Amino acid sequence: MSIMVDAEFKALIPPLSPEEYAQLEENCVRDGIRDPLVVWATNHGTQILVDGHNRWKIAAEHGGMHFDVIEKKFDTRADAEAWIIKNQLGRRNITAFVRSELALKLKPLIAAKGKVNNSKGGQGCQISDKVDTKRELAHAAGVSHDTIHKVETVIEKGTPEVKAKARSGEISINTAYNLTNGYDKTPAQRQKEFMDSMQKEHEEFKEQKKEAVVSLADARKDESRQRILALDYYDKCLKVCKAIWALDADIREGAIDLRLMSSNIENGQKTELTRRLMHCRQILDKIEQEVKG
Repeated sequence: MSIMVDAEFKALIPPLSPEEYAQLEENCVRDGIRDPLVVWATNHGTQILVDGHNRWKIAAEHGGMHFDVIEKKFDTRADAEAWIIKNQLGRRNITAFVRSELALKLKPLIAAKGKVNNSKGGQGCQISDKVDTKRELAHAAGVSHDTIHKVETVIEKGTPEVKAKARSGEISINTAYNLTNGYDKTPAQRQKEFMDSMQKEHEEFKEQKKEAVVSLADARKDESRQRILALDYYDKCLKVCKAIWALDADIREGAIDLRLMSSNIENGQKTELTRRLMHCRQILDKIEQEVKG
Protein backbone atom coordinates (compact mmCIF):
# COMPACT_ATOMS: atom_id res chain seq x y z
CA MET A 1 0.00 0.00 0.00
CA SER A 2 1.44 3.37 -1.06
CA ILE A 3 0.49 6.27 1.21
CA MET A 4 1.48 9.81 0.33
CA VAL A 5 2.50 12.37 2.96
CA ASP A 6 1.42 15.88 2.02
CA ALA A 7 3.72 18.51 3.55
CA GLU A 8 0.94 21.10 3.88
CA PHE A 9 -1.39 18.63 5.59
CA LYS A 10 1.40 17.56 7.95
CA ALA A 11 2.12 21.22 8.84
CA LEU A 12 -1.45 21.58 10.12
CA ILE A 13 -0.77 19.06 12.89
CA PRO A 14 0.90 20.26 16.12
CA PRO A 15 4.20 18.36 16.49
CA LEU A 16 4.79 16.07 19.45
CA SER A 17 7.49 16.96 21.94
CA PRO A 18 10.55 14.65 21.93
CA GLU A 19 9.25 13.07 25.14
CA GLU A 20 5.78 12.49 23.67
CA TYR A 21 7.20 10.98 20.50
CA ALA A 22 9.49 8.66 22.47
CA GLN A 23 6.54 7.45 24.57
CA LEU A 24 4.41 6.84 21.46
CA GLU A 25 7.26 4.94 19.82
CA GLU A 26 7.74 2.77 22.92
CA ASN A 27 4.00 1.99 23.02
CA CYS A 28 3.88 1.10 19.31
CA VAL A 29 6.93 -1.18 19.51
CA ARG A 30 5.60 -2.92 22.60
CA ASP A 31 1.89 -3.19 21.75
CA GLY A 32 1.78 -2.65 17.98
CA ILE A 33 0.04 0.21 16.18
CA ARG A 34 -3.45 -0.15 17.58
CA ASP A 35 -5.07 3.00 16.16
CA PRO A 36 -5.64 2.95 12.39
CA LEU A 37 -4.16 5.57 10.11
CA VAL A 38 -6.66 7.73 8.22
CA VAL A 39 -6.14 8.51 4.53
CA TRP A 40 -7.94 10.58 1.93
CA ALA A 41 -8.82 8.27 -0.93
CA THR A 42 -8.88 10.71 -3.84
CA ASN A 43 -10.72 10.26 -7.11
CA HIS A 44 -7.33 9.78 -8.78
CA GLY A 45 -6.67 6.62 -6.77
CA THR A 46 -4.04 8.11 -4.44
CA GLN A 47 -4.14 7.80 -0.67
CA ILE A 48 -3.00 10.90 1.21
CA LEU A 49 -2.34 10.66 4.94
CA VAL A 50 -4.60 12.92 7.01
CA ASP A 51 -4.13 11.40 10.47
CA GLY A 52 -1.39 9.23 11.96
CA HIS A 53 1.80 10.87 10.67
CA ASN A 54 3.81 9.94 13.75
CA ARG A 55 2.59 6.31 13.69
CA TRP A 56 3.35 6.11 9.97
CA LYS A 57 6.92 7.32 10.61
CA ILE A 58 7.42 4.87 13.50
CA ALA A 59 6.16 1.98 11.36
CA ALA A 60 8.63 2.89 8.61
CA GLU A 61 11.54 3.23 11.03
CA HIS A 62 10.88 -0.17 12.58
CA GLY A 63 10.82 -2.31 9.47
CA GLY A 64 7.30 -1.77 8.22
CA MET A 65 5.11 -2.52 11.24
CA HIS A 66 1.53 -3.51 10.50
CA PHE A 67 -1.23 -0.91 10.77
CA ASP A 68 -4.84 -0.68 9.69
CA VAL A 69 -6.12 2.07 7.41
CA ILE A 70 -9.42 3.94 7.28
CA GLU A 71 -10.31 5.68 4.04
CA LYS A 72 -12.22 8.95 3.97
CA LYS A 73 -13.72 10.85 1.07
CA PHE A 74 -13.47 14.63 0.71
CA ASP A 75 -14.87 16.74 -2.11
CA THR A 76 -12.06 19.27 -2.00
CA ARG A 77 -8.64 19.82 -0.51
CA ALA A 78 -10.14 22.51 1.75
CA ASP A 79 -12.56 19.92 3.15
CA ALA A 80 -9.63 17.64 3.95
CA GLU A 81 -7.76 20.48 5.68
CA ALA A 82 -10.82 21.35 7.76
CA TRP A 83 -11.19 17.71 8.81
CA ILE A 84 -7.52 17.48 9.85
CA ILE A 85 -7.77 20.61 12.00
CA LYS A 86 -11.06 19.63 13.65
CA ASN A 87 -9.73 16.12 14.28
CA GLN A 88 -6.69 17.59 16.05
CA LEU A 89 -8.95 19.85 18.09
CA GLY A 90 -10.47 16.70 19.53
CA ARG A 91 -7.22 15.78 21.24
CA ARG A 92 -7.44 16.18 25.00
CA ASN A 93 -3.77 16.71 25.72
CA ILE A 94 -3.28 20.03 23.93
CA THR A 95 -3.25 23.43 25.60
CA ALA A 96 -5.82 26.17 25.06
CA PHE A 97 -3.18 28.12 23.11
CA VAL A 98 -2.60 25.21 20.70
CA ARG A 99 -6.36 24.68 20.33
CA SER A 100 -6.78 28.36 19.47
CA GLU A 101 -3.81 28.22 17.10
CA LEU A 102 -5.37 25.24 15.36
CA ALA A 103 -8.75 26.96 15.14
CA LEU A 104 -7.11 30.02 13.57
CA LYS A 105 -5.93 27.78 10.73
CA LEU A 106 -9.61 27.40 9.89
CA LYS A 107 -9.90 31.17 9.36
CA PRO A 108 -9.22 31.23 5.59
CA LEU A 109 -11.54 28.24 5.13
CA ILE A 110 -14.34 29.97 7.03
CA ALA A 111 -13.69 33.21 5.12
CA ALA A 112 -13.99 31.31 1.85
CA LYS A 113 -17.23 29.79 3.09
CA GLY A 114 -18.52 33.28 3.87
CA LYS A 115 -17.73 34.47 0.34
CA VAL A 116 -19.67 31.55 -1.09
CA ASN A 117 -22.65 32.39 1.14
CA ASN A 118 -22.51 36.02 0.10
CA SER A 119 -22.34 35.13 -3.59
CA LYS A 120 -25.47 33.03 -3.18
CA GLY A 121 -27.24 35.77 -1.26
CA GLY A 122 -28.50 38.69 -3.25
CA GLN A 123 -31.56 40.50 -1.95
CA GLY A 124 -33.08 37.31 -0.59
CA CYS A 125 -30.05 36.46 1.54
CA GLN A 126 -30.99 35.69 5.13
CA ILE A 127 -28.96 37.09 8.03
CA SER A 128 -28.56 33.58 9.43
CA ASP A 129 -26.55 32.61 6.32
CA LYS A 130 -23.75 35.03 7.16
CA VAL A 131 -20.59 33.55 8.61
CA ASP A 132 -19.38 34.98 11.94
CA THR A 133 -15.72 34.02 11.71
CA LYS A 134 -14.76 34.97 15.26
CA ARG A 135 -17.70 33.11 16.71
CA GLU A 136 -16.93 29.97 14.72
CA LEU A 137 -13.23 30.03 15.62
CA ALA A 138 -13.96 30.53 19.31
CA HIS A 139 -16.53 27.74 19.25
CA ALA A 140 -14.16 25.35 17.47
CA ALA A 141 -11.39 25.97 20.00
CA GLY A 142 -13.71 26.00 23.02
CA VAL A 143 -12.46 29.44 24.08
CA SER A 144 -13.76 33.01 24.14
CA HIS A 145 -13.56 35.61 21.35
CA ASP A 146 -11.05 37.53 23.46
CA THR A 147 -8.79 34.48 23.78
CA ILE A 148 -8.81 33.96 20.01
CA HIS A 149 -7.83 37.62 19.54
CA LYS A 150 -4.98 37.33 22.05
CA VAL A 151 -3.61 34.11 20.56
CA GLU A 152 -3.74 35.58 17.06
CA THR A 153 -1.79 38.62 18.30
CA VAL A 154 0.86 36.40 19.91
CA ILE A 155 1.19 34.28 16.75
CA GLU A 156 1.62 37.37 14.57
CA LYS A 157 3.83 39.49 16.83
CA GLY A 158 5.20 37.32 19.63
CA THR A 159 8.80 36.15 19.89
CA PRO A 160 9.58 32.45 19.21
CA GLU A 161 10.33 32.00 22.91
CA VAL A 162 6.98 33.44 24.04
CA LYS A 163 5.08 31.33 21.49
CA ALA A 164 6.91 28.16 22.52
CA LYS A 165 6.16 28.73 26.21
CA ALA A 166 2.50 29.49 25.47
CA ARG A 167 2.14 26.35 23.35
CA SER A 168 3.59 24.16 26.09
CA GLY A 169 1.46 25.80 28.77
CA GLU A 170 4.51 27.12 30.63
CA ILE A 171 2.94 30.57 30.52
CA SER A 172 -0.74 31.51 30.20
CA ILE A 173 -2.30 33.08 27.13
CA ASN A 174 -2.77 36.34 29.05
CA THR A 175 0.90 36.39 30.04
CA ALA A 176 1.99 35.68 26.45
CA TYR A 177 -0.29 38.46 25.19
CA ASN A 178 1.00 40.93 27.77
CA LEU A 179 4.61 40.08 26.96
CA THR A 180 3.91 40.49 23.24
CA ASN A 181 2.29 43.90 23.70
CA GLY A 182 4.74 45.11 26.31
CA TYR A 183 2.07 45.16 29.00
CA ASP A 184 4.56 43.64 31.43
CA LYS A 185 6.20 47.07 31.45
CA THR A 186 5.20 49.90 33.74
CA PRO A 187 2.50 52.33 32.53
CA ALA A 188 5.15 55.03 32.18
CA GLN A 189 7.33 52.79 29.99
CA ARG A 190 4.41 51.80 27.78
CA GLN A 191 3.26 55.39 27.46
CA LYS A 192 6.73 56.63 26.53
CA GLU A 193 7.24 53.90 23.91
CA PHE A 194 3.82 54.59 22.40
CA MET A 195 4.32 58.34 22.22
CA ASP A 196 7.89 57.94 20.86
CA SER A 197 6.64 55.66 18.07
CA MET A 198 3.85 58.10 17.21
CA GLN A 199 6.24 61.04 17.15
CA LYS A 200 8.60 59.13 14.84
CA GLU A 201 5.75 58.33 12.47
CA HIS A 202 4.61 61.94 12.63
CA GLU A 203 8.04 63.29 11.69
CA GLU A 204 8.50 60.78 8.86
CA PHE A 205 5.11 61.62 7.40
CA LYS A 206 5.68 65.37 7.59
CA GLU A 207 9.02 64.90 5.84
CA GLN A 208 7.25 63.14 2.96
CA LYS A 209 4.41 65.67 2.74
CA LYS A 210 5.83 69.18 2.58
CA GLU A 211 2.64 70.99 1.53
CA ALA A 212 0.99 73.00 4.29
CA VAL A 213 -2.58 72.69 5.43
CA VAL A 214 -4.17 76.07 4.86
CA SER A 215 -7.47 75.42 6.57
CA LEU A 216 -9.82 72.74 7.82
CA ALA A 217 -11.96 73.33 4.74
CA ASP A 218 -8.98 72.48 2.52
CA ALA A 219 -8.28 69.36 4.58
CA ARG A 220 -11.80 68.05 4.04
CA LYS A 221 -11.14 67.98 0.30
CA ASP A 222 -7.82 66.10 0.50
CA GLU A 223 -7.28 62.90 2.44
CA SER A 224 -3.49 63.36 2.70
CA ARG A 225 -4.02 66.87 4.05
CA GLN A 226 -6.49 65.50 6.57
CA ARG A 227 -3.81 63.24 7.95
CA ILE A 228 -1.25 66.03 8.12
CA LEU A 229 -3.73 68.21 9.97
CA ALA A 230 -4.53 65.39 12.38
CA LEU A 231 -0.83 64.78 13.04
CA ASP A 232 -0.23 68.50 13.52
CA TYR A 233 -2.92 68.52 16.18
CA TYR A 234 -1.39 65.40 17.65
CA ASP A 235 1.99 67.16 17.75
CA LYS A 236 0.46 69.91 19.88
CA CYS A 237 -1.14 67.28 22.10
CA LEU A 238 2.21 65.53 22.46
CA LYS A 239 3.84 68.72 23.72
CA VAL A 240 1.12 69.10 26.34
CA CYS A 241 1.62 65.48 27.42
CA LYS A 242 5.37 65.95 27.76
CA ALA A 243 4.79 69.00 29.95
CA ILE A 244 2.45 66.99 32.17
CA TRP A 245 4.92 64.09 32.38
CA ALA A 246 7.71 66.51 33.33
CA LEU A 247 5.46 67.92 36.05
CA ASP A 248 4.67 64.39 37.24
CA ALA A 249 8.39 63.53 37.39
CA ASP A 250 9.15 66.69 39.38
CA ILE A 251 6.34 65.90 41.82
CA ARG A 252 7.59 62.32 42.29
CA GLU A 253 11.14 63.52 42.92
CA GLY A 254 9.94 66.10 45.42
CA ALA A 255 11.01 69.09 43.33
CA ILE A 256 7.44 70.41 43.47
CA ASP A 257 5.14 70.25 46.47
CA LEU A 258 1.78 69.28 45.04
CA ARG A 259 -0.11 70.46 48.13
CA LEU A 260 1.55 73.87 47.93
CA MET A 261 0.78 74.04 44.23
CA SER A 262 -2.85 73.06 44.85
CA SER A 263 -3.30 75.63 47.61
CA ASN A 264 -2.49 78.40 45.14
CA ILE A 265 -5.21 77.37 42.69
CA GLU A 266 -8.78 78.49 43.28
CA ASN A 267 -11.48 75.85 43.64
CA GLY A 268 -13.18 76.86 40.41
CA GLN A 269 -9.90 76.55 38.54
CA LYS A 270 -9.27 73.14 40.11
CA THR A 271 -12.62 71.87 38.85
CA GLU A 272 -11.99 73.18 35.36
CA LEU A 273 -8.44 71.80 35.32
CA THR A 274 -9.66 68.37 36.40
CA ARG A 275 -12.36 68.40 33.72
CA ARG A 276 -9.92 69.36 31.00
CA LEU A 277 -7.33 66.79 32.10
CA MET A 278 -9.95 64.04 32.08
CA HIS A 279 -11.04 65.09 28.61
CA CYS A 280 -7.42 65.02 27.39
CA ARG A 281 -7.01 61.52 28.83
CA GLN A 282 -10.13 60.36 26.96
CA ILE A 283 -8.80 61.77 23.70
CA LEU A 284 -5.43 60.08 24.19
CA ASP A 285 -7.13 56.78 25.03
CA LYS A 286 -9.12 56.98 21.78
CA ILE A 287 -5.97 57.73 19.79
CA GLU A 288 -4.09 54.86 21.43
CA GLN A 289 -6.93 52.40 20.83
CA GLU A 290 -7.16 53.47 17.18
CA VAL A 291 -3.42 53.04 16.65
CA LYS A 292 -3.39 49.60 18.27
CA GLY A 293 -6.32 48.71 16.03
